[in-house]
Amino acid sequence: MNRRANPDMPSCGHRGGMDIADTLESALALTRGDVQVQRFNCLGCCDLGPNLRLSPGGEFWHHVRVDDVPRLVKRLAEFDQET
Repeated sequence: MNRRANPDMPSCGHRGGMDIADTLESALALTRGDVQVQRFNCLGCCDLGPNLRLSPGGEFWHHVRVDDVPRLVKRLAEFDQET
């Protein structure tokens, strides 16, 4: 999770990215033990962060917040059906 030295520069780490990843991991552990949360240093969309990507080949989510996690878990189930 990217945390820039200058807090005035946008980064997912300074915008709650770690809390989002932790909350998502906890939710998935209860509902989807087969799914992993991988933390990346940067997805290249710093101005839009925190960012998340469903993979393989899935969509990007931008401006993610902790309260988006239930919607993300639901979307993951839909994503599985599409692939």
